[in-house]
Amino acid sequence: MTIKRKISLTLAAVTTLLATITYVVILPVINEITTVVRAIHNEREDLEAKYQRGQQIRRITAEFKKIQQDLGRLNALYLPAGRELNFITTLETIARTYQLELDKTTDLATAFPSPDTPLPLTLTLRGSFTQITRYLLELERQDIYFNIGHLSIRGRVPQTGEVTAVIAGQAYRRAYEPNGETRRTTETEAEIPPPSSDNSSPTL
Repeated sequence: MTIKRKISLTLAAVTTLLATITYVVILPVINEITTVVRAIHNEREDLEAKYQRGQQIRRITAEFKKIQQDLGRLNALYLPAGRELNFITTLETIARTYQLELDKTTDLATAFPSPDTPLPLTLTLRGSFTQITRYLLELERQDIYFNIGHLSIRGRVPQTGEVTAVIAGQAYRRAYEPNGETRRTTETEAEIPPPSSDNSSPTL
């Protein structure tokens, strides 16, 4: 066998050995490394997505806690169904406190087609301008929110200084408790707070 042939056989054997090593050892290792890298990438993306969801949940929880702090004040603005007469009595008491004549227009028997329908009221007040101003200030201080849609003052009487004010508006009602249950009116419910005892008024 010549030297040239020996060299050729040696090169062929080395090439075959390298090919075998590549196929048996290196390629599986490369495939395994690729699989591990892909798994790590997917796990990182999953962790990032979970982190973003966690951040969003924390933001929503924080915002919900802020809203919860205001729920009590918001619920206090609504007139509970079944306490309409209490509210009207409060308006009459305020009028007597400031020595005003009060006429009101509403029909409790037909005013509410559904439990959460607002209570419409038209109030006609007669007295001095100062008395009416005090009445409006006291009305504004009440816990129940009365939304005034129309206000007019007219007809000053020269001898007495009496004017007539017409106030048209509505109080918003709720037929549910803050815990979500439907309200059931009882005889022992607390009254709507009376007008404040502070009869002082700003200088007009």
